[in-house]
Amino acid sequence: IRELEQQLSYKIREIEALQAKLVALKSQCKIETQQADNASKAKQHLESELEDLSRCLFEQANAMVACERRERDAAEQRTRQVTHELGLVREQLDHEHTQLSELRHRLENESSHPSSDINQPSLGHLIPIPRALSVFEAFLSQLATTPMDQINRLYFIKQCVERDIEPCLRLGPKSRLSVRRLLDTIVHQPCFIERHDRLLYQTQQNDHRTSFSISNGTSTLGRKNSSSKDVFRFRLRDQDQEWQWLDRACRDRLVAVCDFYVFVRHLRLGLHGPRPIQSLFEESVWLRLGMFWARSG
Repeated sequence: IRELEQQLSYKIREIEALQAKLVALKSQCKIETQQADNASKAKQHLESELEDLSRCLFEQANAMVACERRERDAAEQRTRQVTHELGLVREQLDHEHTQLSELRHRLENESSHPSSDINQPSLGHLIPIPRALSVFEAFLSQLATTPMDQINRLYFIKQCVERDIEPCLRLGPKSRLSVRRLLDTIVHQPCFIERHDRLLYQTQQNDHRTSFSISNGTSTLGRKNSSSKDVFRFRLRDQDQEWQWLDRACRDRLVAVCDFYVFVRHLRLGLHGPRPIQSLFEESVWLRLGMFWARSG
């Protein structure tokens, strides 16, 4: 009996130890379960953030690709347009060089035959290149609906301004009037130019020392030894009080530009009647050549 009691006591202690160990294991299991739940929640949160970040990155990448595609398409379109315009400019420039060479050759031949009438040149052999003629046709189609203060924005007139009109209006570094002011006024109406007595000009030069010629940036008038025989004066508007002095070269430049814009205004108002486009194009070429000859002296 004593031996059995000892065994029972030993078994009870083992059971109590196992129960204590079970309690510790349950406590540890609860802690590990809580840690597992926290880890699972953190994993879900990270997965959600990763998904949101991936979606945001894909959206940004798609937006960047779409923006880059639009910019590339716009750049390609601008490149094609600039290339097309450059081709037109080059082709028209080559054609104008050819026409100029032909006109010089013709004038040389006419000057070698005094009996020929050099004051009545012919444009019978002037055949415009298709692109130049298409540019002029596009200009005619836009002209009637374009206000005069925006006329220089048209492609054909923009070419004329850059190549012919502005060089023709550069009257010298000492000119009182800027090219832009001259151009803005001449677009709407011709300036007022009249021949003036040279002796009177010399007298006024002595009385008003601020007056000077604007020909080629130097004062070529009002000198006793000046080779200029013609003196002109002009004002941009009829209401202007002050006159500007001109020599023959500057007068020819202004007249050539005014003639060109008179032609443009008449076209806009339909005053040329049912003339063919070829005839109108030839007249525009002659007016541009007139500006070239004027600034060439």
